[in-house]
Amino acid sequence: MKNYKFEIFFYVFILTLLLLLAVSVRGQDANQTLSGGQFSLAKSIAAGGGGSSSGNFFSVASTAGQPVAGMLSSGGAFSIYSGFWSAAYQPSGLFTISGKITSSGNPLSGALVSLSGSSNQTAFTDSSGNYSFPTLPAAGSYTVTPALTNYIFNPANQSFAILLSDQTANFTATAQNCSYSIDPSGVNAPSSGAAGTITVATQAGCNWTAIANNKWISITSANSGAGAGTVSYSVEANSGSARSGSIMIA
Repeated sequence: MKNYKFEIFFYVFILTLLLLLAVSVRGQDANQTLSGGQFSLAKSIAAGGGGSSSGNFFSVASTAGQPVAGMLSSGGAFSIYSGFWSAAYQPSGLFTISGKITSSGNPLSGALVSLSGSSNQTAFTDSSGNYSFPTLPAAGSYTVTPALTNYIFNPANQSFAILLSDQTANFTATAQNCSYSIDPSGVNAPSSGAAGTITVATQAGCNWTAIANNKWISITSANSGAGAGTVSYSVEANSGSARSGSIMIA
């Protein structure tokens, strides 16, 4: 006589194993790690119970067997809670990036500070070396870059990928002791006119300007630069007596 109770128990046991295997496979698929730049999270089932995971700008808290219902969440900074959660958190509000620039331990006034990225602005440091960019939208991307003639800055700039609070960007400026030399220092041009190039030698970051002191001499290249560079010029033809002129550089 067959043991029907044993057979029923055996089939129920096999069915239970299959269900557990399906849930386990689904759980592995639903709990993949997402990383990198912009990405999207769709609805899924969290098979594991409890627990949480977090990253730079997001966190996930799971609840076994409940669907992640509500909406899709993509990119940016947000938080996700599974099990009938409502909406993803999107940062809002206005924040400030400010700082101070010093040189040899003293405040550096009059330095131009540029803000680029999600907002483009400029400001100058005050007598205390301070600058400020207020009311910047949250989650924006910003880069702060200082500049002042004959100064180099450390760091050269500072960036904030996702602004979620007030931030400080301080800089140290070092004055350049600039010296200049040119080659050639003089040219004899024929009466038919001439064109040529002058090489400017100076330290990196040192600014210079070239000015022709006579109407018949023209600067044909950019008339200013920073660091080593060249100046191109032309001399008009001369049908009269000999004449002399000059180009002033630096």
